[in-house]
Amino acid sequence: MLQNHIGELEKNPKKRKFILLEIPIRHRLLITIPQLLILLFIFIFFLVHQAPRFTNNSALFIQVPLGLGIILLAYFVYRRVSFHKNEHIHQQKKYYTFGKVKPSNTKQLEALQLIAFSRYSDGFWTDSLEHAPVEVRVDHVPNFRKKLDYFNIKTKEELISEWADAWGMISKTKYEKLYNQLLNGLHTSQFLLDYREYPEWKNRLLELTEISEDYFDSCFNTSSAQPQKLIWAWDLWRAVLLSTAAFECGFITEEKAWQNIYKASDLSHFLFDSIDDFYTNMRLGHAYWCNNEKQVFERTSQVNAFLNPKTGNERLVHTVNWTSIKNIDLPHHMADNFKSFLKDIDDNNTPSKIGFNKNQ
Repeated sequence: MLQNHIGELEKNPKKRKFILLEIPIRHRLLITIPQLLILLFIFIFFLVHQAPRFTNNSALFIQVPLGLGIILLAYFVYRRVSFHKNEHIHQQKKYYTFGKVKPSNTKQLEALQLIAFSRYSDGFWTDSLEHAPVEVRVDHVPNFRKKLDYFNIKTKEELISEWADAWGMISKTKYEKLYNQLLNGLHTSQFLLDYREYPEWKNRLLELTEISEDYFDSCFNTSSAQPQKLIWAWDLWRAVLLSTAAFECGFITEEKAWQNIYKASDLSHFLFDSIDDFYTNMRLGHAYWCNNEKQVFERTSQVNAFLNPKTGNERLVHTVNWTSIKNIDLPHHMADNFKSFLKDIDDNNTPSKIGFNKNQ
């Protein structure tokens, strides 16, 4: 198993060009000092054991040990330099060994595909549960930061702070509450309510996303076999991404993370016909959530870049086919298209709490 180097789009990590001054001082010392000691040892050995043979040829007396020493010095320097050029590859493999990270199977890749576009555009890993090396995988290894010093491995506290700022997830309890809300249509319910009250927003969303009117209308279609799509991809995408983050923060185990991810992924593969369908619906939900031209454009660019990768930038998640699921237990609000939710709203005259950003 080997993924891209963090920050780069190429599937396989590129070998680094060796420039001595770019190597940390301690690495330069590791390259030079042992080799100089070897050269000194060879010279002393020759002086003690071979000197009598060359007493009549002082030039040869110096040249032979010096030549042998230089050859060996060059060889060991080459080996050390070659290792340093590939240090990022060696350490990535070490990370997988330390963390007991196994290659993702097809079901896992199908789930990771749902969030891959954002990871891909930012140069992060797309084919593993974590988006980059994380502390929870290797904190049992003594001096893991020194052994994996090529990576900037954030602490759990740093990751928690980032997710707290972004989504308010500061604990396992907060994660579980938000995850359950997402699977019950946290944003989708409000979208349906807002659209019922302000149908003219349809034109604004079409303008923002540039999706077809036929697609927009199809999101409200329903049948005995399938509920409305609405903007379910927006909530399900967030549920998958949030679960990977909960694992990285140490709130849940890897097993629990996959369990929750599979649940959201299965619902996605039930509701949507392809990854394109899922991403289009997700973009619609994103536009509803932000109502911002710049953010919508950036999100669309990310999706397009992932769906149309350049040669050499393809990841494993690009290779998995969309598997449709026919029978599945649905969350209550998804199964009844929020009829009970809307009834409660009508009966209690409860105002919308999320809603479309009306100021833009």
